[in-house]
Amino acid sequence: MAEFRARWVAIAAARQDRVRISSRRKYWFFVGSILTVGILGRPLPALRFGPSPEFGERVIGSRSSEYFVRIGNSGLGALSIQNVRITGEAADDFSVSANDCDHVAVRAGRGCIVGLFFAPHQEGNRSARLVVGSDMGFLPGQLIVSGVGTARADFRVEPSILAFRDQTVGSLSEERATEVSSIARRSVRILGARIMDEAAEDFELGTNTCTEPLQLGNKCAVGVRFHPRVAGERNGRLELRDDTGDAPHEIKLVGRGATGDLFTDPELVSFSATQEGHRTGAESVTVRNSGTADVHVGSLTLAGEEPRDFLLDKGPCESASLRPNAACQVRVQFQPAGVGQRTATISIADDAPDGPHTVRLAGTGTDIERASAQIYAATYSFGRQPVNTVSKPISVIVVSRGSAPLRIGSIEFEGGTPRDFRLKTNCSFRTLQPKEQCKVDVSFTPAAAGETRAQVGVLHDASDAPKFFELDGLGFVPTSETSWCCAEGRFFEADEGSCKSRGGRSYPDAVTARKACASTTGTRPALSPETPSGLVPGSPLQTKFRAIACESLVLQWNPATAPGGYLVSVSRPALGTDTAVPPRLLFSSRVSTNEFHIPSPLEAGYYEWSVASLGLSGERSAAAAYNFILCAPRTNAPWKSTILSPARVKAGATVPPAIQ
Repeated sequence: MAEFRARWVAIAAARQDRVRISSRRKYWFFVGSILTVGILGRPLPALRFGPSPEFGERVIGSRSSEYFVRIGNSGLGALSIQNVRITGEAADDFSVSANDCDHVAVRAGRGCIVGLFFAPHQEGNRSARLVVGSDMGFLPGQLIVSGVGTARADFRVEPSILAFRDQTVGSLSEERATEVSSIARRSVRILGARIMDEAAEDFELGTNTCTEPLQLGNKCAVGVRFHPRVAGERNGRLELRDDTGDAPHEIKLVGRGATGDLFTDPELVSFSATQEGHRTGAESVTVRNSGTADVHVGSLTLAGEEPRDFLLDKGPCESASLRPNAACQVRVQFQPAGVGQRTATISIADDAPDGPHTVRLAGTGTDIERASAQIYAATYSFGRQPVNTVSKPISVIVVSRGSAPLRIGSIEFEGGTPRDFRLKTNCSFRTLQPKEQCKVDVSFTPAAAGETRAQVGVLHDASDAPKFFELDGLGFVPTSETSWCCAEGRFFEADEGSCKSRGGRSYPDAVTARKACASTTGTRPALSPETPSGLVPGSPLQTKFRAIACESLVLQWNPATAPGGYLVSVSRPALGTDTAVPPRLLFSSRVSTNEFHIPSPLEAGYYEWSVASLGLSGERSAAAAYNFILCAPRTNAPWKSTILSPARVKAGATVPPAIQ
């Protein structure tokens, strides 16, 4: 009796434990459900596929009946479907026909339908994945579809898919053909060829040599051309029917219609009120091809009511071919010839579907006396400078070119690394009368190796000039590789390799090199300088050459006899077509080797450069013919200067710029 009581008590206790555990589970399940709904804030969808289609066996090149797959939402929230596509190794053997599921929101308990065809191009088991992109989780939903391709008994085709390259909308592609080979024991006759599907109008039948019966092993061909009417992916089917009674043979046709899409930024260029006869700074207009086909730009002209009041720098845009995502820039200035509102347009001839394009120009001419300023320098770059040494100053000129006095405020460093630069000026807090000028001298004293930049603010009351300019320099630590060279009776600073190439001898310091050259003066015959040749890059003709990147440009030429080194000069032709205006000299530099690295990027536009050999006393040979360079627009430029002169390379003379 006692044993029975003990067993009953143990069983009862175990039952009570199970009840307590079950109660706790139910409690936490309820709490978890409440928290889940509370945290997520909305019920979730659930994607479910209907039965997978059974395509079975199909003869190669034939198409199955259409099978429909239901994509349902078995969750509680709405299911947003972005797209339905087929992927996998045999994706070309399956195609989507009817599709109600792209870009739809499926409510809870509802679904949409996708139709599928199976048309095998190869023999054997063929499988792919039907992929549904939706907002349910990170991975898309997938359904495996499969079928079996079996060999034909009449003929085979090669290739079974005709894929065309991107073709400009409205143009006709070259013909592509599929070859038909007879594999039947008796003769086979192709009764007809036609193009099917919604995009059938985008494909055209070409040459067809399959008009006579084919004996075993004989071949013929059927050609197709691609002529897209609209942009985007275009798919079709070439159907071949024969007299054997088998299912028609289908060849898949794939192509994409491409179109250029040209746009300008901005579409309207507005200039501030400008005194009659005065010229503003330049404004840039970007011309970009955002389409999928090349756009050919023709002539750029000024038109409208007052085209003579504006000056256009066409840069590399005229007669250019812009690939997709490519761009070029033009620049325009305003110089009113009268008082009041002045308007014009830039007309851009192009072959884009919505061409030609125009850019509107507007400005106001006034007879009221206004202050006008021009800030320029021969260069804004100090080039290489040994650390802890002081460079020669760069002089930046501020000119009052208006009809009213120009009031100047403070001139001081505003950004960059001003500790490496020194500033001296007679412009601060001064009023310049018309045609009067002042000067800002800046020197470079690098404290460490590396590139250094600084920004100098120039406060003034003119509306047509920038209120700052930027300078840069490169500090370097002299090493033992830098020495002094005595060659042909003169001494100069050069590395040992350059010195030996000129038949000289290296010395550790300038004093020793000077003494060595003084003792050897007259012992060597003087060599006459030769005219350099083989100038690259560029062309002696200002037409028929492509734009090049000028962000890190190296000028080179063939070595020539040059006892005194070489003199390199780079100029920029004046704006417009007026040949009476001489080119603007950007810089002139003396070098000892047959190449020169331009230390700063060049802006987009035309440039001309030449080189002359120098004698011992500095006499020049006949300079080589000018080479013309077309610089492409700069990309990823971290410091885009807004100064009136874009040239930031060393110059030998101070020349005011003609255009910005």
